Amino acid sequence: MGGNMFLKNITSKALVSAIVLGQAGIACADSIKVSGWHQLFDFSKPAILMAEKKYEEKNAGTDLIMVDTAFGQALQQATVSTIAGNPSDVIQLVAGWVPAMAEIGGLQPLDNLLTQDEINSIPKTSRDALSWEGNLVAVPWNPGPILMHYNRNLMKEAGLDPDNPPKTWPELKEAVMAICKLPERNGGSVYGVALRTSQNPNSAQWSIPIVYGHGGDVQVDNVPGVNNKSVSSALDWIADVVNSNCSPVGFGFAETRTLFAQERAGFIFEGPWGRGLVKNMSDGKLTVEPDGDVWVSQMPAAPDGNVRTIGNPIVATVSSKTKNPELAVDFIRTVLFDKDITDEFFTSSGLLPSSSMDILGSGIVGADAYAQLFVDALPFTYDTPIKSSKFNMIMGELAIGMQEVISGANADEVLVEVQAKIESKLKR
Repeated sequence: MGGNMFLKNITSKALVSAIVLGQAGIACADSIKVSGWHQLFDFSKPAILMAEKKYEEKNAGTDLIMVDTAFGQALQQATVSTIAGNPSDVIQLVAGWVPAMAEIGGLQPLDNLLTQDEINSIPKTSRDALSWEGNLVAVPWNPGPILMHYNRNLMKEAGLDPDNPPKTWPELKEAVMAICKLPERNGGSVYGVALRTSQNPNSAQWSIPIVYGHGGDVQVDNVPGVNNKSVSSALDWIADVVNSNCSPVGFGFAETRTLFAQERAGFIFEGPWGRGLVKNMSDGKLTVEPDGDVWVSQMPAAPDGNVRTIGNPIVATVSSKTKNPELAVDFIRTVLFDKDITDEFFTSSGLLPSSSMDILGSGIVGADAYAQLFVDALPFTYDTPIKSSKFNMIMGELAIGMQEVISGANADEVLVEVQAKIESKLKR
């Protein structure tokens, strides 16, 4: 960053100060502000620098200003600055935050800003998930389908075929039970699967593919609804696995990833970032290859044969308050549809660099077997499984219910109470 001719940085502290003092306005005609966290990381910085250079060459006289925004502060900063009337023109979010921003009128519809060909290149499930009141208000920058990663070595040791991972949830449960019988190693027990079961909304969010796998959903007619048989069956499935000592109790995302990298868990549910996590957290000891130590497959199918999963993508949006929507959307167009930039992003980060199927199905991304499994999952990936600004609240209540079921409570009875609490809080 420091001294680089392409990247101009505005710290979150400075931007918040400007909001409080009422001195910052929407970028003028010759400048576009982009707030986000990609430019803060070494793995994505080269692609952002390339994007800034290409954007400014294409839009002569326009100054692209990157506003450094830490991930943990991004939603609050976007919300506060929007309400104050001075947000960035382009705002980086994650899909789950989109309803909250849309609800306060903070997002510009993209339907008439992107071309129809550009829009159609994005999977319909992604477009549907990121639409609000019939308008597309965000596009996935880095798609994040959650798939099943598995340790091939542990599968072999347990007498399972690593070239034939579980295809159904009963098959997965059998494999989990077999692996958790293996002897201790690397300082502790071996678990069949590293499930997220901490009292955190994210743990409940990560249980949704299990709900899908039991034939149901967490909403009915677009209304949050967790009091149903599929959610009950999913919680019982989780409780049975945990209480058989085949998944640790109360682990969150950090602990489950550590366990998997130590080869002390047979399965874990992760996104396209899983490959990098495994390599980095195992200090390069584990390979992620079809015939290596770790590989990935689609989530197991529901009883009707359908496969569904959730996504956790990073998305790009245009502020409804921008004075230059065409210039703002052109930054999104640059990072999503420019092959040089997407290739650089994929090479340096390993993340899916675009939601355009044209980009994802060709070149270095198209030739990467790991990436293509995630690309294949996009048509049945649901980025906003409950389209509500109170998604975190809903997941928080479900996470508490999950822990109660793990502790021995009746799932059906727990879900009656959970649903009542959710409905009460939704009315506030």
